[in-house]
Order: sequence, then structure tokens, then C-alpha cells
Amino acid sequence: MSEGEGLERARSGFVTARRLHLAMLASLLGYLAIVQVVRRVGVNPGGRDPFAELAWLRYPAYVLAGAAVVAVATAGRWLMGRGLIGVPVPGEPAADTATTLVARNAILCALAEIPAILGLVLYFVGGYLVDFYLLLVVSLLAFLLATPRESRWLATVESFPAHPPERSV
Repeated sequence: MSEGEGLERARSGFVTARRLHLAMLASLLGYLAIVQVVRRVGVNPGGRDPFAELAWLRYPAYVLAGAAVVAVATAGRWLMGRGLIGVPVPGEPAADTATTLVARNAILCALAEIPAILGLVLYFVGGYLVDFYLLLVVSLLAFLLATPRESRWLATVESFPAHPPERSV
């Protein structure tokens, strides 16, 4: 594979990562739609019972949501460079590096989605609608931090040679 073909495949990988990012971001709209349908139907989610004291559940949810945002912010730079998961080997073809970066971007998107899922759980378990909306906004912020940037993407891919070096056996 020539260097030009590798960069073209890297750009294709970036487009794939951007589409994956947008699809997972659209899932947040799905969560919002689910909550609105449940509210419109008039079904009371759990926790409205005066004997069900679930307010304590909010604090771990907010701590986990904050940890997810911090993880996206710090791990984003680390994973999209030469980080921990699936470390590209110097000399690995650019297309393989791009595939690795797509997988890393999927991990960041999954981390960014955690606050919204926690908000959905709080809504269904305790009926905390305001917490759902707040954690949905926190998740949107995390998705903003996890947005793949083409300049960083191509810089990472170009930092690896197009042809692997000869290995001695």
C-alpha cells in the first residue's frame, strides 16, 4: 500500500469515526424521546412512592457522570495519540492505525454516553426528571469533548511510517 493510499484510508476511517460519533450522539435524542413518551402517556416512573427513599442514589450518579466527563477529557488526548488501548506499532500501515483510532473513538463515545444513561436510570428509578435533563446536558458536553478532530486524527496517522520495518526472527 502506498503512502497516499494509506492516508486516503485514514481519511475514510475519520469519516467512519465521525459517523459513529453522530450515531451515538443521536442516541441521546432517543433517550429524550423515551422520557417524553413516558411523560406524555402519564406513566409514573418508580420512586414516586413516599416509602421509596432513593434521593441518595443521585450522588453516586453525579460522581460517576463527572468521572466519565473527566475520563473523556483526559483519555481523549491519551487514546487518540499513542495511548494504552491497541497501541499502534511504529511501522504499522496507516490504514491499521486508522482502524485502531476508530475503535478508540468508539470507547470515548461510550464514555460520553454514561451521564445520559445515568440520568435515564435516575428518571425511571426515582422519577428525577430534572436530573435526567441535567445529566443529558453533561453528556452533551462530554460528546463535545470526544468529537474527533481531523487535524489530530491525520497527525496521529502520519506519525507512523507507511511501511513496517523488517523484523528479524
